[in-house]
Amino acid sequence: MDKVAVIDIGTNTFHLLIVDVSGAERKIIHKEKIAVKLGEGGISVGKITDAAQERALQTLSHFKNKIDSEKVDRIFASATSAMRNASNGKDIIRKIDQVCGIKVKIISGIEEAQFIQKGVKKAIKIGSKPTLVMDIGGGSVEFILCNEKEIFWLESFEIGAQRLLDKFHKHDPISKEDIENLYQYLEKELSPLTAQLEEWQPHSLIGSSGTFDTLV
Repeated sequence: MDKVAVIDIGTNTFHLLIVDVSGAERKIIHKEKIAVKLGEGGISVGKITDAAQERALQTLSHFKNKIDSEKVDRIFASATSAMRNASNGKDIIRKIDQVCGIKVKIISGIEEAQFIQKGVKKAIKIGSKPTLVMDIGGGSVEFILCNEKEIFWLESFEIGAQRLLDKFHKHDPISKEDIENLYQYLEKELSPLTAQLEEWQPHSLIGSSGTFDTLV
């Protein structure tokens, strides 16, 4: 067997996928996700807290034990918004390597959007008409305008759920003023998206994240 492990270190959730890629058909051996909340308490100031670091190391050590038990040949681990924007992100990546034996690559927002588009294209038929793909994460949200054959435009915006929660949810329940401030902020931040939507007029929206599963 040729076994590959893929680890996604997200702002809220860590994912582990172990796949047998030796045959023509890919076979999923193990699939797991854990809510680590890496961005909690520090994402708004660009830092990963000590408590979040500890949760991350515990989770990745657990993942590594599973990977070793399955005798995995290759590991691909990537980190996204929380890690790439944290002032201590690179230090934590080095610590993960030292403690867990996992080498992690911090990917850019554009790389993240490209991976999302490739995953969606593998999963479903997009069709020939312009389509908007949206992935809502804890730290960032990616938008891709594409069809089955090409990407017209893509971008990653640092407006993920955890960021907006820290920035605007000052009262419980959230106040009308906070909601208005949130709307104004999103209108400004997403102005490049608005312009692209007017140009390409996508006929459908594809949601690729767990948020959409929850809504459904």
